[in-house]
Amino acid sequence: MIPVSFLSEQISALKTLRKVWTEEQMVLVGASALGCFMDMRWRKTYDLDLSISVSLETFMSDLQRLPGWNPESKPEYRWTAPGGVRIDIIPASPRLLAAREIVWPKSGNRMSLLGLRLAFENNERIQISDDLFLHVARIPVVATLKMIAFQDSPAERTRDLADLAYILEEFLAEDDPRRFDDEVFQSGLSYEETSAFFLGKEIGKITNEAELARINAFLEILRDESHATLAQSKMLIASPASWRKDPTILLQRLDVFDKGIRS
Repeated sequence: MIPVSFLSEQISALKTLRKVWTEEQMVLVGASALGCFMDMRWRKTYDLDLSISVSLETFMSDLQRLPGWNPESKPEYRWTAPGGVRIDIIPASPRLLAAREIVWPKSGNRMSLLGLRLAFENNERIQISDDLFLHVARIPVVATLKMIAFQDSPAERTRDLADLAYILEEFLAEDDPRRFDDEVFQSGLSYEETSAFFLGKEIGKITNEAELARINAFLEILRDESHATLAQSKMLIASPASWRKDPTILLQRLDVFDKGIRS
């Protein structure tokens, strides 16, 4: 785990939300969660992404009472906190998670919540500042949510492709003992393939049938170089340097990742 670094304005906003909701109700997801575990040198992110275990009605009324917190018209889950901090907050009560979707009241837009249950079931409690702890979704959860979210709005999710490329390549630290596990040698994997394999293995352990179906659909999109989303070419453009030098590596990593899921 890398040292967690948040701006003072972000910490202030998170502390405000902690006064509204309990620690157990809040989970950090998205790129801000990924940055707690990986050195995101390929891009910077200043936005926060949270999932809150409350109803849609409670979510709206709680935030509307906060001084200086302003909702954005599009999308409805985005708020700007004092200091200009932009936060995407998704309500995810047990009832909403069971329904697997949320219908936003103003626009009527439907948002899939498939896979979001994983954030509450697979997270780590991390110290954000001297007096603030937060539950943070683990990398396999973030990766799963990004794969699902891309399919819901591919035009708006190009940065997710970059994140996923680096996750596939660098999920394991260079000295992670799993890189030298007996399973690696028995499976005939190279050192460079171990991150994708064990990422798939971890995701395979935590996902259900519906979530796996969306992951498989995402893999098929990436394997199709002529897909309407142009996902394969977009991922390659934003991928690690080794992938750009040899584009076949992307497909190789997808195959190893798939092998890890099925293991």
